[in-house]
Amino acid sequence: MKGQEDGNQGHGLSGAAAVTDSKRDPVVWSPELDAIIREGYSRGWSGAREAINKIQSLHSKWRSHNVWERAKELGFDQKYVQERPPWSAADDALLRDFAQEQSARMIARLLHRSERSVRWRFAKLGESCKVQDNYSQEDLARDLRVSPKTVRRWEEAGFLERRDGRITHESLRSSVASTLQK
Repeated sequence: MKGQEDGNQGHGLSGAAAVTDSKRDPVVWSPELDAIIREGYSRGWSGAREAINKIQSLHSKWRSHNVWERAKELGFDQKYVQERPPWSAADDALLRDFAQEQSARMIARLLHRSERSVRWRFAKLGESCKVQDNYSQEDLARDLRVSPKTVRRWEEAGFLERRDGRITHESLRSSVASTLQK
């Protein structure tokens, strides 16, 4: 087949295809690559993603759709990778446990879902995903009866730390403790 392609290129029969093929790594499946797909997909959604990443690290010019198509040929449904299972009661419980303490991004990582889907689920449940734990700069300035500028200076000096955009209880406690020890 390689000889035929070379012959066709000489006669101009495959023109643009020849240029594109030379830029791309041809997709040729080996038993080792099939084994990576089988092992990954057998472990579920995250395993399938790991298999795709591993294959793409071996063949950087291959696209994920190449792996999805091969997985489908091997008996794995393509929808399996693209869609997440429906939200379970355990997922909802985790959302409620972490609501207002962790960011939507952090919760999304825990659940292997997108940040957008986590925000959508919070709205569907009537919950707020806005982090309420720790202190906002304005709240801390008001509570300590100092200006917000003073709180910013404390942050710049390294006395206070932020997590998810809010000043942490721990950094405030350690700053107060170190001040009292002096």
